[in-house]
Amino acid sequence: MSRGLKRRAEADQTRRFAVDSNVVLSRDGTVTGRMNAAIDQRGSFRDFVNSQREFVAPVVMWTPTPQTRIIVEGEYLNDARVFDRSSLAVNNVV
Repeated sequence: MSRGLKRRAEADQTRRFAVDSNVVLSRDGTVTGRMNAAIDQRGSFRDFVNSQREFVAPVVMWTPTPQTRIIVEGEYLNDARVFDRSSLAVNNVV
C-alpha cells in the first residue's frame, strides 16, 4: 500500500490539495485499487474571476491469472471557471 498527499497554497489565492493512493483489496493480492483525487481553487487579482476544479479517478484491477488483467477505470471532473478574455473597457465600451 502506498499513499501520497500534496498540499499547496500560494500568495495569489491558489490552493491545491491532491491525493494518490494504491491499495491491495483482496487477501490473495489479485484485486488492487488506486485512487487519484485533487481539488484546485484559484483566485485572481481581478474581481469575480476565480475557478474551482475537482477531479477523482478511481481504478480497480483484477488479475485472475498471470496472463489476464481486468481493469475498470473511472474519471470525474467538475471544472467551474469564469470565462474571461481580459478585455479592456475604454470609456465604458469594451
